[in-house]
Amino acid sequence: MRVNQVFINVIANAVKFTPRGGKVTMKLSEKQTSPEHIHLRCVISDNGIGMKKDFLSRAFLPFEQETAEIAQHFGGTGLGLAITHNLVNLMGGSINVQSEEGKGSTFTIDLPFGISKDSAKHSESLLELRALVIDDDKDTCEHACVLLDQLGQKTEYALSGKEGIEKIKQAMQDNDPFDICFLDWKMPEMDGEATAREIRKIVGPETLIIIISAYDWSPIEGRAKEIGVNGFIAKPFFSSSFYNWLSDPSIKENKGRDKDIVVQENTKKKRVLLAEDNEFNAEVAQDFLDMAGYTAEVVGDGAQAVKAFETHEPGYYSMIFMDIQMPVMNGLEAAQMIRALLREDAHTIPIVAMTANAFSEDVSKSLNAGMNDHISKPIDLKKLHAVLGKYGGRNEKTAKE
Repeated sequence: MRVNQVFINVIANAVKFTPRGGKVTMKLSEKQTSPEHIHLRCVISDNGIGMKKDFLSRAFLPFEQETAEIAQHFGGTGLGLAITHNLVNLMGGSINVQSEEGKGSTFTIDLPFGISKDSAKHSESLLELRALVIDDDKDTCEHACVLLDQLGQKTEYALSGKEGIEKIKQAMQDNDPFDICFLDWKMPEMDGEATAREIRKIVGPETLIIIISAYDWSPIEGRAKEIGVNGFIAKPFFSSSFYNWLSDPSIKENKGRDKDIVVQENTKKKRVLLAEDNEFNAEVAQDFLDMAGYTAEVVGDGAQAVKAFETHEPGYYSMIFMDIQMPVMNGLEAAQMIRALLREDAHTIPIVAMTANAFSEDVSKSLNAGMNDHISKPIDLKKLHAVLGKYGGRNEKTAKE
């Protein structure tokens, strides 16, 4: 997540100061320095307005902008590069800039990474299975496939029940059937129940069917058992959600046998901070988050959001949802103040903008302020679930009860 924020900040900065018709390029290279470590180099270049030589030494200082005219024309607070510099330093890396006025700028970012031995062990201990993910949200499918690929599985996805059925039929005809199917329960046209019934008609008991859903499992458990569902994983899901299912060495041997459905859920609801001054909007967002397994603490303006985050211990909140237009202090200012706090989780906690404006300029402003993503209002439930799946598990520290 830190790497993501660094790249977003620098690329957004390059786009901001490059006139229409200009060019921004990003090049990545990887160098292994030892069996345990690699270095990633990212070079982001533009042919924009550039910077004067005497400003380069101050480019990464907080609230620094080259001239008042530039600040007035382009906006911003001068915190973006300062936050980026701090993030890179926290990761043990370095960031440098070369620039010439009128010709553009080049930022070079070097970051060290360790090579995880545990991930390799996990992959080696698992059987290689063919897995199909069926969900009408593309982000959810891609996220699941990335996690499964990392665990050594062969994955495909389908964006509807009908498409999933066609893939399963084709796999059977090719004599290369899927071993396991991860299936969303709530889908338009052909829902998870209808899709699961059809899968069982085609493959019999030979394919494991695991329901993935952000909704409560209890109301659908009886119907799911009747149609031959083998298990349930709650959204948002993580590597451990899939690993726990795939790690049984006898999974292929036992996959067709009758057994109780296995439910893997997050038993403790995660806590999020919701900054929203409109009571109705706050109530709707609270309900949606509760359905997805999160508890939302609501504040009415940006200043209260900063205070709530600052006064609680690291890990108390797993995410922040921030309305942009609020009294006292708006969401952009609040996000910048949180990112500038001198504590590690201020740089790592995911912050998601919520606003009625979904234009690219508004999205860019929220990213420049240090936010990770953007949800437009009225809130779309599928988009909310996608964001929770993407960021909901990234704050590793948990609250002290």
